[in-house]
Order: sequence, then C-alpha cells, then structure tokens
Amino acid sequence: MTLLDEQICERANARAVKELDLDFHHPSHTSMFINVIAFRCIGIFCMPPSAVLPLHNHPGMTVLSKLLYGSMHLKSYDCVNPTDVEISCCPTQAKLAKTKVNTIYKAPCESSVLSPTTGGNIHSLTAVTSCAVLDVLAPPYSENDGRHCTYYRNHPCSGFPENGNTQSNDDQNYTWLEEIETPDDFFIRGGKYLGPKIEAR
Repeated sequence: MTLLDEQICERANARAVKELDLDFHHPSHTSMFINVIAFRCIGIFCMPPSAVLPLHNHPGMTVLSKLLYGSMHLKSYDCVNPTDVEISCCPTQAKLAKTKVNTIYKAPCESSVLSPTTGGNIHSLTAVTSCAVLDVLAPPYSENDGRHCTYYRNHPCSGFPENGNTQSNDDQNYTWLEEIETPDDFFIRGGKYLGPKIEAR
C-alpha cells in the first residue's frame, strides 16, 4: 500500500460520501471503480440495509478498507493447517479456518488491512444500515494471474476436546469453509463515480 492509498482512506468521511452521490437505495449492491491499474484497484461498495456480500477470498492480495458511512457486520477468517490443531473431523474438500473478526463496525472508524494469509483474508459483509465501503486492492483480482474470487459456505466445526463444556471455545472459533459457485442471489450493479479524479502515481 502506498501513502496515497492511506490518504484516500483517511480523508474519506460522511461528507465525502454525500459529495460522491452514492446510491444506498437500490435493492442490489452498487459498486463504483474509481481507479484501476495493473497493480491496484480502488472501488466503493454501496449496500442497502440487510444486503450481504457473501463469504469470499482475496488470493495473494492485500486489501485496505474504510467504512465511509453507516454500519456493517464483518465476519472474517484466516485459513489454518488442520495438522496444527487437535481435531477429529474433516469434510471433503473443505478448508479449516479460524475466526479473525466477528463484530459490527460503525462509521467513523479506523481503516482495516488484510494480507494474503492474515488479517481475515476470507470475509463476509452484512449491512446493518445503509453503508458504503471503500476498498483498495493490491494487486486486483485477475483471472489471468490466478487471482480468482472464490466464494465459500461455512460449516460448524467440532471434534475439539470439550473440557467439561457443552461446546468448547475452539469449536466456536474454528469453521470449515467449502468452496461454492457464485451465489445465485448475489448481484452487483455498476454505478457511476462522480467524485474527484484519482491519478495513479
């Protein structure tokens, strides 16, 4: 991430959202790409209340995110090696992941960063209220370069020692992630960006 990327997120606020004329009322998600170059993509996702950005990954990517407006629930995971934990079950073709974040964010709040292997690389977003999220992806998704967006379905994880409890804490912290096709009910509508021009440096 460059200093420019950090400045973009730090300067983004509720006033900027109004100036960009973002659409929070369309029933589907709205995305606006501000600046797309070979090594970076800057975009804004606008989500109406209760909209869900399904569980998905960011392969080989670093992502800087800033909640511009509203509130949203973020749940994210990092993949772990099943041999590194004591567990007895393993669904076919599923990845074991540990919960990184499971909380509600309300603007204004700090920017967040995820990396290729840490920081919650696999996540889902649910709009609690109308909200907008600015993302800086470096590098961006690219089919040709093997950075394909994969969607997942999570399954409860069990098999940890219970230590006398009905459900161990580890059972709640870990989950199995199964790769799925893009959900049929997931749709993103393209929007027109009306804000200041962002130049690549």
